[in-house]
Amino acid sequence: MQSIQAAKHIRLLQLLAWQTAVYFIWTERNSRIHRGSFRSVDSITSVASSLIKNKISSLRNSSPQLSSSMIQIWLAD
Repeated sequence: MQSIQAAKHIRLLQLLAWQTAVYFIWTERNSRIHRGSFRSVDSITSVASSLIKNKISSLRNSSPQLSSSMIQIWLAD
């Protein structure tokens, strides 16, 4: 992740997606081991995507251009 050579908004979006993936894998693992509860892949990806959108939206006040660039890329698919 440290060697990504891209524009700032792309690097930040990739880092945010990476951190979110690691977090959700870790929490799902712990939930399965300690509570015996399982969530579907669709459920996890939906919540993770919402979390990323919310984080990007939280940047709107401090850096509107960065937030706009990131959300456009995230919603492009």
